[in-house]
Amino acid sequence: IEFYDLLTNDKQKLLGVSAGTLFKGGEPGWKTPLQQAREDIAAIQVRKDSKQKDLDVLEVKGSHTLPDYTLQQKAAKASRAVADSAKATKWQADMALLDREIKIR
Repeated sequence: IEFYDLLTNDKQKLLGVSAGTLFKGGEPGWKTPLQQAREDIAAIQVRKDSKQKDLDVLEVKGSHTLPDYTLQQKAAKASRAVADSAKATKWQADMALLDREIKIR
């Protein structure tokens, strides 16, 4: 038992901590960065939700259109579909980058 006590005390002296004091006095040092990271992640999540909402609106607008009767209407609808597809791809890539930022933080 004495040998164990000696080893334990020496180990704690080497580590510079005593039992139960690992986080005492160090809270402000690690609490602030964690709080800042939490706030950053919340802000990034809001931006991601905004992009997802825009993407959902774009999908609904594309699926709820009136039928085309003239060639001009068909051409306009086709060009709008291509433009909307490009927007959707860009927003999906932005959301993937935001996911990556969240994982990094």
